[in-house]
Amino acid sequence: MEIVGLAAEAGYDWLFIDLEHGSISLESLSQISNVAVLSRCAPIVRVPQLDFSTASRALDGGALGVIFPHVETAEEAMAIVDHVRFPPRGRRSYAARQPAIGFAARPAREVMPALDAEILCFVMIESAAGVANAAAIAAVPGIDVLFIGANDLAIDLGIADQFDSADFRHAVDRIIEAGRAHGKAIGIGGIRAGEYMQHLLQAGVSIILGDMEASILVEGGRAQTSMLKK
Repeated sequence: MEIVGLAAEAGYDWLFIDLEHGSISLESLSQISNVAVLSRCAPIVRVPQLDFSTASRALDGGALGVIFPHVETAEEAMAIVDHVRFPPRGRRSYAARQPAIGFAARPAREVMPALDAEILCFVMIESAAGVANAAAIAAVPGIDVLFIGANDLAIDLGIADQFDSADFRHAVDRIIEAGRAHGKAIGIGGIRAGEYMQHLLQAGVSIILGDMEASILVEGGRAQTSMLKK
């Protein structure tokens, strides 16, 4: 749980808790999420592709948002909303004593709209098909954030690691335009610094995935050992 306090102390606003590629259990996820809420560092969970069961359990465990990877169609986006939103917008099952409201005992008719207002629903666009359908995906009510997965998007376009290529940047621009047209927030992961990041910020990208904790630890440690071994 120390990672939550360290992230909050470092000034991070949110945690990207990865259940798609990581080995974190649902039990650990719930513990991290509850501590993160108390630390005012929002716990956002990436689930495996269209894994609605894990998404529901993550939200019931205290997550304040869910990220669905590899979303490519409006139909998939509508299915996501149907599973993560409470009635009348969706069909999410109601569980009492929710961590996100401090486990308070309140009527379901009050809790459901309160939780829906707090929870963020992300869809990751990281393929050529997703880019082609970005406007239709963004138009789905109940989706809050279009999140660009830079690495997988470049790979799917056949230009892995080439974030300076015209094809990659054109694809990103299309996603940003789709989000802005439909009032969705735009996020990105995989690009962390440089002139292009400044361009993205000016273009309206407002949710930035920083770096993996392992990378931060290694880079910080490498900088220190380099200084000590001079």
